Amino acid sequence: AAILRLLIGVFWTLALPEWGYGSDAELAGYIMSDAQKRDMAAWEFAHVDTFWLQAFDGYRSVDQYGGLLFFSAAMYKFFGGAIHLPLMMVVVSAVFSSLALLFTWDFTRRIWDRRVATLAVWFLALNPEGVLLGSSQMREAFTITLAASAIYGLVLALKERSWQGAVWMIASLALGLPLSPTFSL
Repeated sequence: AAILRLLIGVFWTLALPEWGYGSDAELAGYIMSDAQKRDMAAWEFAHVDTFWLQAFDGYRSVDQYGGLLFFSAAMYKFFGGAIHLPLMMVVVSAVFSSLALLFTWDFTRRIWDRRVATLAVWFLALNPEGVLLGSSQMREAFTITLAASAIYGLVLALKERSWQGAVWMIASLALGLPLSPTFSL
């Protein structure tokens, strides 16, 4: 799933400037304009010393809640170099969105059986919406995985009376809070 999303992300980057409709986002290799605006702001923001708190204030036009802008800027600040590499965030999105398969496999297997878990994982791996979001710098690539891990925690907490399940659930919802408070609620 991660390789598929990464390959599609590379495809967008290379193909859209050539075969897209000529929008600014497509000419820059982005499938969605809000991903391009947020990523460009994150790149610029990574080079400002006081970016830590400012990401959540005054940048509503590029990131509604500020969480993905903050995360992207931190990635560029600590792992980026002197050249803007938008595919770095595509790699992170592809890998993180693919983690949803692990959580989905485990919670569906615990509720039903291996056959249902296999179907669920294949659907999640090949779902066009999931592939699209996981191959771009969109917040849903992260919230889908956080939702799957929260459900995994819920299943652990209810079926096995495990305190680790409650930790998974609370941690997932807490990590989702800066991305989308609505998601966490």
